[in-house]
Amino acid sequence: MVGKIAAQDISTYLTWLRTEYTPQRFNGKTTPLSPKTIRNVWVTLSSFFTWASREFALPNPVKEVPAPKFQKTQTDPFTQDEVERMLKACVYTREANTDQRHKFVMRRATANRDRAILLVLLDTGLRASEVSALKIGDVDAKRGKVEIKHGVEGGAKGGKGRIVYLAAAWRPNSVR
Repeated sequence: MVGKIAAQDISTYLTWLRTEYTPQRFNGKTTPLSPKTIRNVWVTLSSFFTWASREFALPNPVKEVPAPKFQKTQTDPFTQDEVERMLKACVYTREANTDQRHKFVMRRATANRDRAILLVLLDTGLRASEVSALKIGDVDAKRGKVEIKHGVEGGAKGGKGRIVYLAAAWRPNSVR
């Protein structure tokens, strides 16, 4: 059955997703699929048919279908004020409203840890899963080197490990 699928069938399916398909979402919205989602479907089909052609010597119809184009969205960096508010949120709790005494805020016990995590995220651009998977031996504080291990162990997306560096401004014993 899979061997009978042609490039025209795949093109027709992608066109149907783009124009006529109405997604059923948990939130009830029925907005059409985004161009990036259509591209993701094409990537999935391409991956499947590449595997099928290697395993079963079937033709790969996706090779004849051009990858759908999509506009990459521009991500705006955080402003200085936003960064300062996030760092402040790491240190203090929400204001407590009490009946018997004055309002107050408490310093959080995990403030230093949370602040360090936030600064690493902002400084290196690591994913949250990558920071969560870090071990003490993965960080060289003197050189500011952070090694992201590949695969499940290191949390690196796509299974690719890499090395990132922390800014010299907040490394211990660095020349400023």
